[in-house]
Amino acid sequence: MIKQNNFILFDSREEFRLWLFQQKVARPIYKIQNHHTWIPNYAHCNGKNHFERLEAMRNSHMRDRKFSDIAQQLTTFPDGRIAYSLGRPFDIAPAGIKGANANGICIEHIGNFDYHGDEMSAQHRQTILFINAVLCQRFNLPVHTEHIVYHHWYSASGDTVYDLNSGKRLKGIPAKSCPGTNFFGGNTVSDAQKNFIPHVKVVLAGTAEPDIPIPKRSEEVTNDMVGLTQWQQEMGEQAVRSLAEDGLLQNPKEWQSRLHENIPGWLFFSMLERISTMNKPSK
Repeated sequence: MIKQNNFILFDSREEFRLWLFQQKVARPIYKIQNHHTWIPNYAHCNGKNHFERLEAMRNSHMRDRKFSDIAQQLTTFPDGRIAYSLGRPFDIAPAGIKGANANGICIEHIGNFDYHGDEMSAQHRQTILFINAVLCQRFNLPVHTEHIVYHHWYSASGDTVYDLNSGKRLKGIPAKSCPGTNFFGGNTVSDAQKNFIPHVKVVLAGTAEPDIPIPKRSEEVTNDMVGLTQWQQEMGEQAVRSLAEDGLLQNPKEWQSRLHENIPGWLFFSMLERISTMNKPSK
């Protein structure tokens, strides 16, 4: 492992596992959060600039989002390496998902795993499965969607917008698409139960990380789709309303009717809303 400034970078998954089981953690841990960074993504990584990317994220979180340090405890990279944040140790709650931070650990997977984004590398895929498995093992958590969670399952106010057991869609608007609409085949609870959780269980039960193919999301989420999924429509409409209230957009009803056109309108307006609020103090 290499320790540099505010981070530890591990040379291998096994080195991380051995280190993890030597750590004493007083804070109860019940949830393992999975996020994608969106930016930085694969284009920003060259296999040699791990610490540069980590420090840039830390600076952004502290400067723009007014966090005390980087949001996450753990970061995974396209080459499969794992980093630990010394300024956000396990005994300090992350700033990852409102409503799931108090007893959570936050993992940021570098990449854009929305549909038509980065194609997850085999090494990265193995590390993502591995890190979820060993964290569940270390903190004695069942490998289940009540404990391994995605940011997309929560609203901006911290309420769950899916039933974490049945996968049923509940009221509310997801805060983000994170960890991506094509993260192991999708970002809903049902997607995770079908395409992610079973593979984490395989890794936890076995001695080797299998080269598991990434399931592909169906064409229902392409840019020229006839209709948006419910959460995309709701997220886009909320973003348009917010931008109109701030005086940044005119004719909101017209824009809401065009959410499906060209680039995904739900994502476009959600990103505009995020940019407009970047300099507001975090709650």
